[in-house]
Amino acid sequence: KILRDSQEKTFQVTVAERKDKVEVVVEKGGWKEGFGMTVQDITPQIAQQMDIPRTKGVIVTDVEGGSPADEVGIRPRDIILQVNKVPTNSMQVYQREVSMSKKMAKNSILFLIKRGKSTFYVALRQ
Repeated sequence: KILRDSQEKTFQVTVAERKDKVEVVVEKGGWKEGFGMTVQDITPQIAQQMDIPRTKGVIVTDVEGGSPADEVGIRPRDIILQVNKVPTNSMQVYQREVSMSKKMAKNSILFLIKRGKSTFYVALRQ
């Protein structure tokens, strides 16, 4: 039973595991690097498909099983807000920060991730 618009309604529900895989539209410009994840700019089409208000930024579109990104729990549809505490509102900024970290031979890269209503940091070792 639910309460909707001040009226009680009854529904019959069957609980089962979802068999289909949720896909994210991947457009030209996706970038895959050594962490085992593919990222790309958020476009208005992706924002609409995923029902997110953000139309700028970087989104994870794929994560390889067993990769460093998979091991720290990064998932497709995660939004990358920062790389090493630098706001990441485009692929250009993302690529620059990841490349700079690799050139400086840092041991890890810090990502600020937004997933739904949660925001959290993860560190990936290079």
